[in-house]
Amino acid sequence: MPDLETTSISDYRLLDLVGQGQFAQVYCAIHRRTGQIVAIKQTRHASESATQEPLILSELSSGAGHPNLVKCHAIGQTDTGYRFVLDYCEGGTLREAMGDRLSFLEAKSLIVDILQGLAYIHGHNIVHGDLKPENVLLTYGLVSSHSVLGRQEAAPLRVVSSTRLAGVGRFTAKIGDFGCAQFTQFPNRSRREIGSPTYAAPERFNGQSSYASDLYSVGVMLYELLLGDRPFSGSPEALRQAHQAQPVPLPSSLKPAVRQLLATALHKQPNQRFASALAMLAALQQSDWHSAPRAAPIQATVPSLSISPALTVIPTAEIAEPIERLIPLPQGCGIITAKSFHLLTPAAELLPIVEFNNDVWFAVDPQGQWLIALPQQPCTQNQGLAQGLTQGQFYRLSKAAVGPAKALSSVELNTPQSETIQVIAISSRYWLRITTSPPSKTSSETSLECFARRGQFVGQLSFNLPIVDISLTATPYQLIARTAASSNILLISLKPFQIKRFPHYPGIQQVSALPWGYIASGSGRSLILDKSAELASVLNDLPFASAIAPISNSPKEGLCDRQLLLAVPSTVNGSLAKLSSTTGSSSLLRVNLKNLDLGIIF
Repeated sequence: MPDLETTSISDYRLLDLVGQGQFAQVYCAIHRRTGQIVAIKQTRHASESATQEPLILSELSSGAGHPNLVKCHAIGQTDTGYRFVLDYCEGGTLREAMGDRLSFLEAKSLIVDILQGLAYIHGHNIVHGDLKPENVLLTYGLVSSHSVLGRQEAAPLRVVSSTRLAGVGRFTAKIGDFGCAQFTQFPNRSRREIGSPTYAAPERFNGQSSYASDLYSVGVMLYELLLGDRPFSGSPEALRQAHQAQPVPLPSSLKPAVRQLLATALHKQPNQRFASALAMLAALQQSDWHSAPRAAPIQATVPSLSISPALTVIPTAEIAEPIERLIPLPQGCGIITAKSFHLLTPAAELLPIVEFNNDVWFAVDPQGQWLIALPQQPCTQNQGLAQGLTQGQFYRLSKAAVGPAKALSSVELNTPQSETIQVIAISSRYWLRITTSPPSKTSSETSLECFARRGQFVGQLSFNLPIVDISLTATPYQLIARTAASSNILLISLKPFQIKRFPHYPGIQQVSALPWGYIASGSGRSLILDKSAELASVLNDLPFASAIAPISNSPKEGLCDRQLLLAVPSTVNGSLAKLSSTTGSSSLLRVNLKNLDLGIIF
């Protein structure tokens, strides 16, 4: 049972508000001693309004709880209501996921989770009473934690957590918000709320509820997941009449078994619905489902543009190695290869900053104040500027030069079961080392290890997703990543920790974040996406680019804003290669966005 005595709000540091409703606010928080990341829900109930939520959460959270319920770890009473310390679910709500064009199999998997959790609730003689997408939370399964305490109180990462899923990259659904729940043997007559009328069973409008009422709500959510809309809409009174009298529209596009499942779950009479959550679960698992993902369609109304009129070569920016990353900086644009860091100034002058004989990971402060270099493999060479890097080094940057190098604190570069895929500076104080473990049939863990700029370890986040590349976005403490599975694109926020999926665009091999949106490239085309990741236009002739970056604001010089830099492979004669290449030199192209009809920018 949750500890009602020893846990105080002072034990936690609130990181950010992550959600609020009519009667509660929910914060992301972290335990100051253990580093555990949690959600803290503060309720606001009127004095005449009784609630069974504390007793219900204590009952459902006893022992190990259930993996498909949001577990309560501690409960406290305040002057205005209750404070609950709960599982933190970084994937947001089912409502948010419904905009991601889930595949049929993903929808089925989430409903399976919901029904398993609901069976556990009903097994404890409890009716939830307000099942809806907003009350179903998604997670990749944070299960353990640890942090390094000390002076880095404002660090974005102070927790070590790991995930274990039933499949790589799969969301797990957890039922939450028991504010309307009640024990069946102790119905609460003083609370007349019916929850959301959109998802309420017909009998709920008459003040009645049962296990079958919860199953009806699950049926409405399943209907919405499959068809993209709810069976009924309108005012609360219109919804009451529809739920109680109107037949449920079941289109012929659904498989017969799925139509039958929905017809049973959404029957007007409670005794004609499924006998239990487990009975509905069995029918769901036996149903015939489509397996193809519902990919975001390329609408005919989306303009298809040619980039040729906007494309020019920067003749002074030839690099003898493949360019891996471009980083916009106040000084111009940072250019990273496996062995060097260059700076392209606003006047299009190419300056070598540091070069090495061995492969190196580079992290560059977004404000252009410092640079970190970490050797990818041990090296013993030492030959001046063109030297072999033997340990992590911290450099101070100026507009045109690099300051004296200082060795970092001890940073372990390799662990037996992981490999580094990227090193990124996320602010002027912190940088990340991103590692992955070898993929297996059930997991592929990615870890974000956070360090202070001089190399002191701060904390770590780990999640069970097979990330293959990752980069910083224009939003502070936000990363964009691409997974190996189905080219899924993720937005990873660190303050507070949240993972959001992009709509699925097939064949994506690269994604770049820009101040006004994103460019997603692959399958011979590049998609221009707005800040909401919705498709705005298609570019059909963008050359293959190993890196893309916006050009920072520069006053009336060779490079200016509203332009992009593209790093592309070069042929021997200096012409542009439009095919992927991992060897040879690289060139930089400038794309003048003013010459393109991109309404999302201007």
